[in-house]
Amino acid sequence: MKAPDSDADDYADLTLKKIEDELVAYYKKELYAFLIEDVGMQILRPKIVGNLRGPVSRPKPGSNKLDAAKALLRLLKEADIVAGSFATGALFDLELSEIEHTSQNLFALLKPLVGEDVGSKDHSTPLTTKSARRTTTPVRSTPAPSPGDQTAMSSPYVSATEEVDSESADDSPRMTLGPSGAAMLRDRAERTKRATTSSTGSAKIAVADRKAHSPEKLESFFHRKS
Repeated sequence: MKAPDSDADDYADLTLKKIEDELVAYYKKELYAFLIEDVGMQILRPKIVGNLRGPVSRPKPGSNKLDAAKALLRLLKEADIVAGSFATGALFDLELSEIEHTSQNLFALLKPLVGEDVGSKDHSTPLTTKSARRTTTPVRSTPAPSPGDQTAMSSPYVSATEEVDSESADDSPRMTLGPSGAAMLRDRAERTKRATTSSTGSAKIAVADRKAHSPEKLESFFHRKS
């Protein structure tokens, strides 16, 4: 015969498991929406193939767009989210703050699902695992984009994608620009500034803070499931 305390413990475990499952479902739903709606994600057109992987590293603020783009692509790679074919120039047309905001929001959604890298400042245990080892989270594959939707373009910037694959975050090489290279970058900056000023806002899409794990959104999510 089971002791009353044993029944209470079993019930508590089942309740906790149900809450964890609902939280996982919530964060997955928010992640899918973010991959479709965020301005940076619309450029990168990422897709989830198989399972999410983790833990992931907290993105560090960069001093320029190239560093910020590399941090974003590295975060996608750590989670095993594959970036589609995209125009590099379109990514660099975003403001530095927009690229960093995309990275921060993506990290906030991945952290509860796969955990934060123990080497980062504030690591945590993911909802789907009890250890700090490399984990995977089952998710549905998102449909791959049509190859004809967008054609990759060449850019005077170094390919951020190639650098993420071939370099670590600690030993990134530094390039020294000659006079002609510096003039090219200044000319590009002036043209970008004029194009941005004349735009009615299409190139200045505000990156909305999704506040994916705010108490209000979680409460609303659970009320709908009740």
